[in-house]
Amino acid sequence: MNKFLLASLLLSVALIAISPIVFAETVPAELNSCIIRHTLNDSTWVDRGIICPGINQTCNLASTTQTCAICCLVDKVYTFTDWLFVAIVIFVTIKILQGGYEILTSAGDAAKLTAGRAHILWALAGMAVALFARVIPQAVVGLLR
Repeated sequence: MNKFLLASLLLSVALIAISPIVFAETVPAELNSCIIRHTLNDSTWVDRGIICPGINQTCNLASTTQTCAICCLVDKVYTFTDWLFVAIVIFVTIKILQGGYEILTSAGDAAKLTAGRAHILWALAGMAVALFARVIPQAVVGLLR
């Protein structure tokens, strides 16, 4: 069972690593703008001189009225952690179902019961990591304030 856990972990990491390549749009020869997909125009940002456009607006890196480099970076961190959270929640759900199945089919076998509990425990630890991944963007924003 440990080999299955290791294989599924490695497969998850590989899929996360290659997904930007697979799903990426054509990259322009020169990167000079980005599209903001999250709300980044908090009043504390404006007070510190960080001005970002609204949601689904293009931020031109050559702009003299907006600080697009930091806006694009924070937006990409938000997007990455959103997808990471989704992937981990899906993986955690599968592992909880697998642990529950092992517990239900253990038929009194202590080894299967222990393995099922371990799957559920590690799934909950994975969920804690997912929740931590949701906190990272707020920490980045907090450091910029």
